[in-house]
Amino acid sequence: MKNFIFSLLCFVSATAFAQDTRLKDRLTAMNQSARTFYNVDGFTITRQGYRGELTEKGLRKPLREYDVKFGSLAKDTGLPLNNLYATSSQPAEGGLTQNSSYYFVEKDGNVTVVWFGSINKTDKAFEREFVQLVVNNQVPPESFTSMTMGDVNFGGRVLKLGDPCYWTNINTVQCPYQGEMNWSVHKDSLDAVQTVGYQLQMTKAKKSIKVLSEEAVDIVFEEVPVKATKVVYDLTGLVGLAAGTSGGKTLTVYYVAGPVRGNYISCVLSYWNNDDINPASGLPKLLEQVMRVK
Repeated sequence: MKNFIFSLLCFVSATAFAQDTRLKDRLTAMNQSARTFYNVDGFTITRQGYRGELTEKGLRKPLREYDVKFGSLAKDTGLPLNNLYATSSQPAEGGLTQNSSYYFVEKDGNVTVVWFGSINKTDKAFEREFVQLVVNNQVPPESFTSMTMGDVNFGGRVLKLGDPCYWTNINTVQCPYQGEMNWSVHKDSLDAVQTVGYQLQMTKAKKSIKVLSEEAVDIVFEEVPVKATKVVYDLTGLVGLAAGTSGGKTLTVYYVAGPVRGNYISCVLSYWNNDDINPASGLPKLLEQVMRVK
């Protein structure tokens, strides 16, 4: 149930890059079963391969899985690959918009589907650039991280994690009774600030969540002094049985955006009231690795 609550705090936004020589410093990739996940500049992206061709019959399976109608597909003439694509938008909490782009690319008798998810933004140049990287297998090997929890690349610094920590999504780590966090690495500060701002906006808009307190606080994030937004949520009405069995009643969340090793990181860090908190720092073990309260 904690995984479910934490997932409410995670979502996506987008910004662009083109011919970006520092992309590999920000990009994270993860293979999971038949699908590959990517995170960069707040974008959430997936890739999946199928046997087939760009016809209604050949795309029957991926169209069904991605809930896309063949009649909505069109050719992107600006992408130098044999392709069809579609876009969709739908309302999200907090008055925001969830955007999706779907690219179906045929090469050597196979169809690669690349999906982009973003909040309140779209960027065609970014999508075209990334589709070519993916389809042509040009994503750097060093961008890939293992599903097995161990050394975690946190924006250019290795965090030593292991049991009991585990991935719940790409760039999303949960350590039972030690805290949770999700992050994305950006090339500009505005996108990082918008990303955490949208996460806060969406979470607060959920009717089943009650905000107990909200304040701006001074913290040191990756050894850089920054301002963070600290929010304490009452989630007892949402978690129901889990609150009674685990004792977790409130969730404290830090929304942070700051400069880190030449890029910018947006990060949401949280812990439950019954997590193992260090009295000296006021934080659980996971959060202590990347921040401290001034």
